[in-house]
Amino acid sequence: MSEEVPAQSEMDRRYSELVRLSYLILPGDRPRKYRLALARRIVDESMPQRVVRNPEKTYAQVRTRVLFKSMRPRRRLRIGLGRWLSALPAALPESAQTAPLVELTPEVRTAYVLRVIAGLPYYTAHDQLVALGVRDARTVLDEAAEVEEQATPIAELRVVRGPQRRSQLPVAAASVLTIVLVGGIVMTENDRGSAHQRAGGERIVEVGAHAWMRAAHALAIWPARGDLVSDRTFVGAALAAWTRGAPLKTHDGVAAGPPRGRTQLLYAGRIGGTPVALLSDGDRVARYVQGPGSSTTELFRAPQGGTTPLVLADGRYLLPPWVSAVRAAMPGRPWQPVTVQDGVAAVVAGASAGPAECGGGPVLALQQPDGEHTVAELSGLALADVQLPAQPPACVLPAPDQAVASAAVTEFWSGKLPDDVHGRWLCARYTYLDGRTVARATLFEDGGDRHPTGDCGDLRSGEVSGVWWRHGRGHWYYLAAASEGLKPYAVGKFRDTGREHRLLVAMGPKGPRQPKAPVTLTVRAP
Repeated sequence: MSEEVPAQSEMDRRYSELVRLSYLILPGDRPRKYRLALARRIVDESMPQRVVRNPEKTYAQVRTRVLFKSMRPRRRLRIGLGRWLSALPAALPESAQTAPLVELTPEVRTAYVLRVIAGLPYYTAHDQLVALGVRDARTVLDEAAEVEEQATPIAELRVVRGPQRRSQLPVAAASVLTIVLVGGIVMTENDRGSAHQRAGGERIVEVGAHAWMRAAHALAIWPARGDLVSDRTFVGAALAAWTRGAPLKTHDGVAAGPPRGRTQLLYAGRIGGTPVALLSDGDRVARYVQGPGSSTTELFRAPQGGTTPLVLADGRYLLPPWVSAVRAAMPGRPWQPVTVQDGVAAVVAGASAGPAECGGGPVLALQQPDGEHTVAELSGLALADVQLPAQPPACVLPAPDQAVASAAVTEFWSGKLPDDVHGRWLCARYTYLDGRTVARATLFEDGGDRHPTGDCGDLRSGEVSGVWWRHGRGHWYYLAAASEGLKPYAVGKFRDTGREHRLLVAMGPKGPRQPKAPVTLTVRAP
């Protein structure tokens, strides 16, 4: 038996508000109905998958996810919008109402919507922009305040979430889940999952093998995989290690403690002969490794969206169920096909980590329904979404100091350096799990040498970076390069300077030691 669940939760009541924010912040390059459908999809995929205990805190977290996805929506979100195109309101916002927003950058558009349309106080909007990884949030807010042509306010969009149903099972498990009670008292099975019970009464959820075909992509609909899924003793031990206070190693700033709410089994199997389990309570993922004499349990922040592989062990990755094929390569090397068995990508030949200053592990290209996506292991449990330039050099991804959610590498200069050396200047931008961003530049020589050059600025004002450099035992030069349409300027103790093709060359001293004199580097339009 099932019954209709009225949309009475705080999050359901604020659904339309979130859709309106997303609609206004999305780029205005699509027809209105597709833009609204995309906004609905973004909000649906950002909503919590379990019962909300703290509505205000949850709303703030969901709003951050919605705004982040809306500022620069990924291509996959635009594909397969069919079910979000249904039940649109009869009256869509007029294009003229949002025309003044189209020409703004995503950051300024978001600031404008938060301050002018949503009416958030200045410091609330500022903190929200910081949480989204916006650099120099004060300047962005100032630019939003200076927008001359004001957008016409849009009333609340009359959109509702699709009906949600409650069965005899908990709401979180409705329609795609079967509750699994770990242990050895009761067991039931059907085509969606299985259930066990342990004497202690702990419960665990296994998702059916095909549930992901009927729902939006998320970690909550990953099926349980591995050759030990039916081993109730092992799965029970993994859950007990998390539930009963075994020593835990925490990552990503997550809090220790037992699972909160339902616990989902993602994986239970042997990796190189060692039993490994992955469990999730929605907010966190526990990785349990059972050794011959002792076991370890680590807690990580659950990845937003759940669309990238999870690290089971060194070089072994649990794939999202919708991935149909995998290729892998270390940067600078050719792609190789990867063997996948029961959802696990096997160790990649030649994928050993490089120097300590380089991001370890290979880059994986995942074939998905909406195309191929690239990811890489950058310190976290979940692999990071990455965008790389054509023919990336080795060590193109610097080693991060914490888990990375996404990375984008751009080449902002290439050409001849002094002494007839050819070089490429690349900027790697990392977005951490907490939304903060960092940008690191590296100058690569064709011969293989590389020179980390510090920060490379922000995309809005232009990329620029500089470094003291020399070839062999020759003169030291201070080199600086800027992105297209800009020129670098440096102030320091130089003999003379020259500038050609956006490259600044300033001759320094000759000697074995790199100069330590400070240099002030700026960038401006020519």
